[in-house]
Amino acid sequence: MIKKCNKCGQTKSVNDFTKHKGHKDGLAYWCRDCTNENIRKHRSKPDVIEFRKTYTKEYYQKNKERVKGYNDRYHAKEENKKQSYLRNIKRNYGLEPHQYYEMFMRQVGKCAICSVSFGDERSIRPHVDHDHSTGAVRGLLCDGCNKGIGALRDNPRALRKAADYVERGGFSCDVILLPIAVQK
Repeated sequence: MIKKCNKCGQTKSVNDFTKHKGHKDGLAYWCRDCTNENIRKHRSKPDVIEFRKTYTKEYYQKNKERVKGYNDRYHAKEENKKQSYLRNIKRNYGLEPHQYYEMFMRQVGKCAICSVSFGDERSIRPHVDHDHSTGAVRGLLCDGCNKGIGALRDNPRALRKAADYVERGGFSCDVILLPIAVQK
């Protein structure tokens, strides 16, 4: 079955319309795309943004225990943990779930640097590594490698020096250091 959207005028499948009990055909007048666009425009207005921030803050203050209980129950479920993880990856890095899984499969489920298998004790979940200046995603890393790169501020020169240091077995110096006399 098809239906015409009252906003954009396009004829679309009834699956492209949300349900609405108050209408004769049981469907909304606008298609999902138009409805979502309208919601996005409304929510981007400065006064609406401010109202939502204030309302959310006030609601949380009044209902801390209730919100905390809900969040704890929600995040305790395995399927919700996975969905939250994928939603965060999309929000933070712009990666769709299928892109994330493609990257995971290309890396054979292992860290791009040390090749530890994800799910081992050292790293439960992969970290999405990205260039902090451009935001471009580089690959999936274990917790240790991700922290190492982050600690060296994504600086290739510092990373090479660190690798040289480890390979040499520590600091070496060709100059002989003599004790300095302390004057009293």
